[in-house]
Amino acid sequence: MAQKIELLIRAAESVVTGNNPFKDYIFPLISGGFSSIMGAGVAYCTVWYQERIQIYKKNIDACNRILLSADEAISELISLKHNYHGKLSNNPFQRATAIPYIVFSSKPISVNLPDISFIVPQMGNSNNSIYKWSQIPRIRNMFNNYNFLIDAWNKRNEIYHPILEKIRRNTQTEKSPESNDRSRLITNDDVYEVIDISEFARLIDLTETVIKLTDIIIAELNDFLINFPDMIDKMIITKRKKHHASIFRFINENNKREEIIKHSLEVDFTILSNLLEEPVDSIKNRYNAGYE
Repeated sequence: MAQKIELLIRAAESVVTGNNPFKDYIFPLISGGFSSIMGAGVAYCTVWYQERIQIYKKNIDACNRILLSADEAISELISLKHNYHGKLSNNPFQRATAIPYIVFSSKPISVNLPDISFIVPQMGNSNNSIYKWSQIPRIRNMFNNYNFLIDAWNKRNEIYHPILEKIRRNTQTEKSPESNDRSRLITNDDVYEVIDISEFARLIDLTETVIKLTDIIIAELNDFLINFPDMIDKMIITKRKKHHASIFRFINENNKREEIIKHSLEVDFTILSNLLEEPVDSIKNRYNAGYE
């Protein structure tokens, strides 16, 4: 019995201490290499994921900055329009005098459009082509036209006072209560008596420019604020949104704002055409600024 036990012990020792090339050499090499590969793979995936999150955050921040700029622009234009909303007739003479000198301090808005270059549709990918706000030139033109419009409002202010003061001094001699009402219908005779018609025509032309462009740019900015966030949500993977603030959304619950966004009463283009000595179609095309 003792002899059998001794033989079993020797057999076990030979298994433990015996030479086994796979166990002694190959397996350690394989296990070490596999561990290294696994570690490198995990590290690569971690870095890649973190980089994607940072890109996502950067894209969202860039979009939100442009949305804030658009909201600033539309708020300024609505504030300007409040000064004459509901006070305009279709007579160009009345419209030129119904809009007062407006004090405002708006400055040109500059946006960094290369920051949102990721919205541009990729070649061969038709999914993004359906979004009109994936067109960088359209966004650029919207802000450029806003800056042009602010400059036009400033120029109108510059020529408004000298002209209107001459007309007011003449019409107030009637001692009529209506003479101090800016919405009073200024007639051709009122103008011809004290103002060179070409000088007043310049005020009328500039007035119609700012009225029409204000309506157009407000509508464009409003559409951008509503539809641009929806487009960005569809472009960015939803599961990444939990890691950072979402795209801004602007909800309009003010009925008065909805009303003021509507276009103003259109001018009588026949009268305007005779005054400016320019065809109606030519005037309309100039005021539309390529939007219609």
